[in-house]
Amino acid sequence: MPSHVTRSLPLAAVCWGLASAAFAQSPPGIDCYKARAMPDRIACAESQLAFADKAMSGAYGQLVAALEGNARQHLQDDQTAWLAARAPMCDSPRTLGEIEPDTADKKRIATQECLSALNHLRAAWLKSMPTGRDYPFISSRMRSEAGSIPGIRYAFSAIYAQFSRPGVDYGRLNAALLDDTKEVFDKPNRDDVVGGRDQDWSRELTTSLTFATPTLVTVVKGMNVYAGGAHPNAWVTATMVDIPSGKVVTPADLFTPGYEAVFFKMIQADLQEQFQTQPGFDDALEPAKLAPLLKEARRWQVRGDGIDVTFDAYEVGPYAAGSYLVRLPYSRIATLIRRDGPLASKVR
Repeated sequence: MPSHVTRSLPLAAVCWGLASAAFAQSPPGIDCYKARAMPDRIACAESQLAFADKAMSGAYGQLVAALEGNARQHLQDDQTAWLAARAPMCDSPRTLGEIEPDTADKKRIATQECLSALNHLRAAWLKSMPTGRDYPFISSRMRSEAGSIPGIRYAFSAIYAQFSRPGVDYGRLNAALLDDTKEVFDKPNRDDVVGGRDQDWSRELTTSLTFATPTLVTVVKGMNVYAGGAHPNAWVTATMVDIPSGKVVTPADLFTPGYEAVFFKMIQADLQEQFQTQPGFDDALEPAKLAPLLKEARRWQVRGDGIDVTFDAYEVGPYAAGSYLVRLPYSRIATLIRRDGPLASKVR
């Protein structure tokens, strides 16, 4: 079966599927899916935030109860730092999808929706964590910045990971993850003003974790950028990490020699099937185009049940088609997995 076509979304929309569960518990007499009146929208935003707060607090409570010693202290310190950073991420309307809400009520709703989205992201982060001795000591850091120059108002935000397991040197890895945020906060200048018209710019970097095993994780970074053009642009990059060593993992570390040709055929066939319902570029599946893309480690993600290979908009299909994802279960690629590599436990 072809994989689902996915599209990266801004922060306020990342968790819509999760947050929409709160609408099933709408305030009495209000259908939050259809709410248009301002009092109803405020009530729904408050309900959504309460639901998200409960989800995040519950996930934290379960994880902290499963830890002890240094691991528990790390989580407690990380949660304290995260809570302190959460409010600044949402205290200015310019950190939100709607850069400058035109009323106090709209700003209130936007702030609550931002907090709800962050809470859901945090809950997912906490739920993904291995427990006991396998706790990975990974922190979620956040930063936001908003401002303006003549002709451009901007709102930038970043959520990124930092590793700190005792006894492991994560210096190079953490520096690289922090470096990923630099382009987020690259401020506009007067040369960026087009045609004398006012522009609203936004950049959002979100980060999530997927664990293939307790010691092998993918740091998945989604970037969404709008710089006054016809539409926003989004892309995903991934970094696979061996937690005990702090080393970045590549596909060659996971699979036996010659894996490239086998994966090429699998991915080519999957994309070809996806193109039946979500048309891509005519030449996207030719070896000269597809093979170089598959050599890029940034598009490979290890998960608990298989491997994901992602393609951003414009890479194999038009913008309207969004991004493409090929999901390969371990059962399908078992013969390619190195028995001395980080995924060996998947075939034992």
